[in-house]
Amino acid sequence: MKIKTRPAAIVLICLVAACTTPARLYNHGDYYRATMASVKRLRTKPDDTKVQEILQKSYPMAISNLQSSIDKLQLSGDPDKYYSIVKMYNMLNAMANEIERCPKAAELIPEPTDFTQEAETAREAGAEAFYRLGVEALDRNSVEGARKALYFFDNVDNFVKSYKDLDSLVAEAKMGSILKVLVRRPITPLRYRLSSDFFFDNLLEGLNYANYHNKVEFLEEETKDPEYAHQTIILDFADFTIGNTRETKYIIDCIRDSVIIDYTNIRGERIPIYGTVRAQYIEVHSEVVSAGLLEVKIINNKNKQPIIQRRFPGEYVWISVWGYYVGDMRALTPEQIEVCRLGRELPPSDQELFVEFTKPIYNRTIDFLTNYYYNY
Repeated sequence: MKIKTRPAAIVLICLVAACTTPARLYNHGDYYRATMASVKRLRTKPDDTKVQEILQKSYPMAISNLQSSIDKLQLSGDPDKYYSIVKMYNMLNAMANEIERCPKAAELIPEPTDFTQEAETAREAGAEAFYRLGVEALDRNSVEGARKALYFFDNVDNFVKSYKDLDSLVAEAKMGSILKVLVRRPITPLRYRLSSDFFFDNLLEGLNYANYHNKVEFLEEETKDPEYAHQTIILDFADFTIGNTRETKYIIDCIRDSVIIDYTNIRGERIPIYGTVRAQYIEVHSEVVSAGLLEVKIINNKNKQPIIQRRFPGEYVWISVWGYYVGDMRALTPEQIEVCRLGRELPPSDQELFVEFTKPIYNRTIDFLTNYYYNY
């Protein structure tokens, strides 16, 4: 099967090939690529005298240009310069390696310049520059300094693996980069302590479960000395009430017609007597309201000053509907009869009510704290 090639596609392929020929690259001043392209061409066409000439001219020009760029970079105080310097030495060595692997190129340039030692020296210099910056940042003895140190030490490892005592310094920086936060358990009356502890334990677990990229650690205040941590979260139920009861009564007069109220005997046959029955249905809506306010304050342990403070309200209303009647039950609807049958329901315990009103407080508090510390 013959593959038809469009004329326009052929022209495009030819143009691309022309742009990458050794001559075109050389004329555009891209001496490195001209050198590499010349060596590649000489592997298949070693007798191409034009390419031979280009290689002999482009190689020394490539060395000169790259060395000039390296010399200029050496004047910079930015440690990132060593990435470019090492890259350029690698380019210089790549040209030498390619020449040595091509018989004709090796004949034309019998001793290509080797920059292996210079590249190694540049890697050492890059590692040392970032190492010193990392040590300086770590010596600040702060979370921010430790995190910067990790960045610098990561760069050290890019140049030289396990440079000096890098492994131990990285371990130290990782420990120092974690923001340590103590969380104070709220103080509540003894009768609510169990529910308050339940709230606190869930909150502490939720904070540590969230993903902070291993940059924040939350601990109960009682387990550590305040000097150990950078911050303390103080939780305080500033105000709360449990079990405030409200009752609302709804009185409904119920009448129902055509109800059998008696029977009579006519000529020996028992005949029902229909009439109207009445009742007064009383429906009671009982509400037990529990509400509170949690104050959340984040303190800087170093100067004991508040960093941020918020208050989060919560409320829970337990509702029970029950009823009773006076009069003839037959006047009631089936639904009313069922309400009367169920009777009055006992409200939850104070502990349960405490837990319920703190649920919305928990959600607001955990959202606030996780958002605050997520990008810390």
